[in-house]
Amino acid sequence: MKHSRTLVAITAGTLFYVLLDYSAHALLQHFSSPGLITFWTVLSSPLGMLATLLPGFMAGWLSRNHGIISGFLVGLVGSGAHSVLTGSAAQYFQVNDSQVAVSVAWFLVMCVVQGLYSAAAGGSAQLMRSNSSFKADGFAAA
Repeated sequence: MKHSRTLVAITAGTLFYVLLDYSAHALLQHFSSPGLITFWTVLSSPLGMLATLLPGFMAGWLSRNHGIISGFLVGLVGSGAHSVLTGSAAQYFQVNDSQVAVSVAWFLVMCVVQGLYSAAAGGSAQLMRSNSSFKADGFAAA
């Protein structure tokens, strides 16, 4: 029963990641004019950062005990799913045969990096939920 909570947290976080990241990109493309810095262009940067961190934080908060791994999986799967669903990954795989390995490596590294961002957010959510103080030596105060 304990792991089903983690699975629900990962699933909800992944869906939230795809929805929020797609919304950030759609907002930027719909409202911004090429070559013109507008309010929406400025707003898209913090919105994109929230789209990266908030789903991992949410998964870490919901899973209670496995915040870091939940956040990592949300970022890894969410980033890959968003790239595949929006078709942004397809442009990197439509290259000549000599660049396929580079394209696959880019895709995997991008997903892992997003996973690390979300893992940090999930770990911070787990620490906040545990309500224990954090010492510099890495151990919780008794």
